[in-house]
Amino acid sequence: MICALRSSFCRFVRTGLLAKVLIFSPVLSLIIILHTCAEHLMMYLLNRPRFLDNSFIIINCLKLVVVIPFAAAVFCTVFTGNDFSSRTVNNRIATGIPRFAVYFADLMVSLFATVLSILIAVFVFVVFAKTVPVKENIELNRQLAEAAGSVILICMAFTSFFVVFQFFFSNRLLAVIVSALIILGLMMSASAIYSMLEEPYRYYVKIDEETDTYEWRINKEYIGGTPRKILTFVYDVDPYSVMNDLIEGGLEVAYEEDLSKKNITSGAVIVLSTAAGFTSVKKKEFA
Repeated sequence: MICALRSSFCRFVRTGLLAKVLIFSPVLSLIIILHTCAEHLMMYLLNRPRFLDNSFIIINCLKLVVVIPFAAAVFCTVFTGNDFSSRTVNNRIATGIPRFAVYFADLMVSLFATVLSILIAVFVFVVFAKTVPVKENIELNRQLAEAAGSVILICMAFTSFFVVFQFFFSNRLLAVIVSALIILGLMMSASAIYSMLEEPYRYYVKIDEETDTYEWRINKEYIGGTPRKILTFVYDVDPYSVMNDLIEGGLEVAYEEDLSKKNITSGAVIVLSTAAGFTSVKKKEFA
């Protein structure tokens, strides 16, 4: 196990992927900051927001849930997928390293890269909020830590899932396409479910123009009972529902989002993906 971890981390550094993560993360952070400032905050000269508080950092952290999974899909393809295409994985297995150790080492490096990228981004968010010459009220409190922790856990779940794909799919391009489609599917499902849940139970209709009379009518599109409970549960565990709340409800709605269900789901995905990875690597043929 130690040999497998040492080999994977050395390859992570030697191939320049570590340097790329260290460069990519702060650049991504600045782009997200500019996006947030342009969309939600009042601006002064040089794009400086007039006021900052913890919600500014949390909103930026939540936006990482959109970007980091795409980056993780590409990273897993370049790191683990390239290991298959160049057949270096065969050499490691030939030296006596157990298959599960090979998988575990690649998983650990991928998770490390994901967490490192998020921590760098959060650090840039905090430094910007603390140093930009504007009025600010930033406190490194429990709520901020919980939001950052939830983002890390969600992105780790995506990463662990994508690593499995590299062991299931021999084609690297197919693996990254499927990974991207899953992300897009979750985004679209969050938006679709939100629209269905927002349908009112009844609506007010004008029935007489002369008397200006209105009456209530039942909305046939309204979903109630057990189907509504199921849709609500799916929406709550969908990692992109928080971004949908941000778009539809603004800063306050997204800021108050309860991430506990998403945390539990993410933890379950990590465990199940790891178990699936150990199973797949045992059955995969390494020619």
